Amino acid sequence: MSLRDLADYFNKQLLKSQLDQQRVDMLPGEIDNMYTLLTDEDVTSGTRIQAENRLSEHDVNVEDLRSDFVSR
Repeated sequence: MSLRDLADYFNKQLLKSQLDQQRVDMLPGEIDNMYTLLTDEDVTSGTRIQAENRLSEHDVNVEDLRSDFVSR
């Protein structure tokens, strides 16, 4: 696994852990999609804000989550 893949894997597991702590049920593929919405440069700001708001509705602190993400 490359360092980039490893960082993405870790960050997705961190996101999943945060959602699991808040007992948020996610459909298959939603964690990957949510991670993409939070991190991909090609995502529009409006779409990113919607994803952040969805996480905030479930008491996930998005800023803390982002600061815990590891970089490549």
